[in-house]
Amino acid sequence: MTSLSESRVIYESDLSIFNGRLCSLRILIHSQTENQVKVRFINKKSIIYSQNNQIRVTSSSDVSILLDRTIEFTECQKLIEILNGVIKARSQDPTILGPRIDQVFGDSEFPYRLIVQPRNSDIPLINIPMAQASPEERCDHILQLFLAEKTQHQAQIAKTEELSKQLQSTVAEYNANRKRNRDDSEDTPMKKRRCRCGDDESCGSDCDGEMEEDEMDDDISADVQMFRAAASQLQMSGRESHN
Repeated sequence: MTSLSESRVIYESDLSIFNGRLCSLRILIHSQTENQVKVRFINKKSIIYSQNNQIRVTSSSDVSILLDRTIEFTECQKLIEILNGVIKARSQDPTILGPRIDQVFGDSEFPYRLIVQPRNSDIPLINIPMAQASPEERCDHILQLFLAEKTQHQAQIAKTEELSKQLQSTVAEYNANRKRNRDDSEDTPMKKRRCRCGDDESCGSDCDGEMEEDEMDDDISADVQMFRAAASQLQMSGRESHN
């Protein structure tokens, strides 16, 4: 079974066709160990080595889609080059359909075909027979997806808890500051707090010692905005963890 962590995504799109219906498709490659390839010469036998790649097709919208095929290294490089051209074209026009999967009846070993249409009309169509993964591989694949989803969910929960602690700390600090300011206002004239001269008798300010209503409204508005921003951030994090 090919591990997701060992694979490299070479193409991914939410707008693809699998057996006549729209769905997301992801194409991955996995470099395998070198395989022996026997080549016969006149009066002797020689063995050369070539590296193969495993092509895997999955879908984020349908976990039942799991197709595999081992191809030669040169064929894999050609596929990657063509897919890069498709990716570049779709970056300019997202409505362009990328690779598709067609079902072939009567072929029990390779019942599907990976079809890739090159953007250059001079390059022939790519047609790679694909086999269905075994039941054991399907179970392993679903388990890996579940573990990845669980890890992401736990990370979102931890993030939500951290934001909650930050909000509680901010509220506690805010309440402490308001209490300290309220205590100071009971013992300190409004004029001293306003001009901050520290000396009521020699203060040359022409202020009347009273706080204007606009200043009070600004303080309240700033407090409300701070609480709304913190609550909104906490709610967004909670929704992400549930999704």
